[in-house]
Amino acid sequence: MNLQAEVAIKYIEEKFDVELLAVTEIPKDLYNRICENALLSICNEEKLNQKDFQFRIYNIKCNKYSELYFLNKSHFHPYYGLTNPEKPLLLAFIEENTGYMSINSSRLFLEIDVYIGITHEDLISENNRYKQYTISKKTLDVYQKQDMSISDIRDIIK
Repeated sequence: MNLQAEVAIKYIEEKFDVELLAVTEIPKDLYNRICENALLSICNEEKLNQKDFQFRIYNIKCNKYSELYFLNKSHFHPYYGLTNPEKPLLLAFIEENTGYMSINSSRLFLEIDVYIGITHEDLISENNRYKQYTISKKTLDVYQKQDMSISDIRDIIK
């Protein structure tokens, strides 16, 4: 298992009440979108395709440990309709071999990305992981100071 995936999985399982979902429990169009995004986001040097992915899909239950991530100020974009069309779901997709993550709460994604951290090699080479970490850290700092607007995000990325 990829080390980044391992750390992300540990973070989610230790911090939240979760339900592990099977791929078959997710609408096919949603799963296909997540896979397409993963293929576009990773450096696909191994020429992976959707069949190569092994996602752990977590339904994070809303309670005192997770309620912050269900708020609009955390840029929560709920999924609906898996079990109850009225109930918003917070889902975390973690791909075990690449470390790719898709989480429908921007704040939670950033927290996990910063928690994963960087290696000494990432720091020295200022590679893509270093750049992603740096942007995630700066963005998370803004979240922690204030509610975030789109212009704040644009200023950080520049």
